[in-house]
Amino acid sequence: LGEIETILSSFDGIKQSVVLAKEHANTSGDEPGNKYLVGYYVSESILDEDSIYNYLRSRLPDYMIPSALIRLDQLPLTINGKLDRKALPDPSFTNSKTYIGPRNKLEQQIVEIWAEVLGLSKEEVGIQDDFFRLGGDSIVSIQVVSRLRQRLNIQVSVKDIFNYKTIARLYDHVLRFKDLGKK
Repeated sequence: LGEIETILSSFDGIKQSVVLAKEHANTSGDEPGNKYLVGYYVSESILDEDSIYNYLRSRLPDYMIPSALIRLDQLPLTINGKLDRKALPDPSFTNSKTYIGPRNKLEQQIVEIWAEVLGLSKEEVGIQDDFFRLGGDSIVSIQVVSRLRQRLNIQVSVKDIFNYKTIARLYDHVLRFKDLGKK
């Protein structure tokens, strides 16, 4: 985490940063959800998140890229002057202003599978949400591919998940043609 913090802090305009490994709360509540990284940073002004992600991707392997970035005016501190990790806000992976729901039954089924493996509720997963920013990784993508094959008899590769990243793009570039063939 220290290496990620160092690189995040080296981005122009970022004064301080901290990166935490967190877990999605499993929707059933009986076991922990998938782990993901959150990067918190302090800057004077709002920075372009895509530029920060591009910067991080150019210097870190994919598995070290935070799933979420949160800008803060200052890092919360305890009375002793240490970082107050409990006071750091949890990231919101979906934005109600940009949420786009499934366009058809197949996309709805895929939303349910993604939500299940990511430990999110299906209301939190939109078809334009990036799988990796929701907390997905290569291991979780294998689980998605397996469940798509088992439950929906859909042949999708892990490479497809990495290439298309959203349910909408996956459907438009891979699944739509298979779905049309069923009609």
